Amino acid sequence: MVGAMARYHLSRCLNRPAYPWGTMLVNISGSFLLGLLVSLRFSDPRSEIIVLILGTGFIGSFTTFSTLNLEIMTMLRKQKNALPVIYGLTSLIIGLIATYAGVIAGKNL
Repeated sequence: MVGAMARYHLSRCLNRPAYPWGTMLVNISGSFLLGLLVSLRFSDPRSEIIVLILGTGFIGSFTTFSTLNLEIMTMLRKQKNALPVIYGLTSLIIGLIATYAGVIAGKNL
């Protein structure tokens, strides 16, 4: 519930009609946090319950794949340019990079 409320607030503050910055920020930061948590889980097996609570609970409700898809579809209907495709690819690529960065950061802690 806390993750969903944080996502809602950030999206409300940062999303603009032309580009959903809030959703992108939420998904990228959530990807980083999940990579960090997964990395910590592998370094300390006793922390698995914390990883499950934070990863599935907070981060799972904080990030949103369905909203990303809905925003892309809405942008495609309204805009006949490359922006929806750029938004989708950018979210995916930067999200993967953020996850990797989180894993690396977790290994260095």
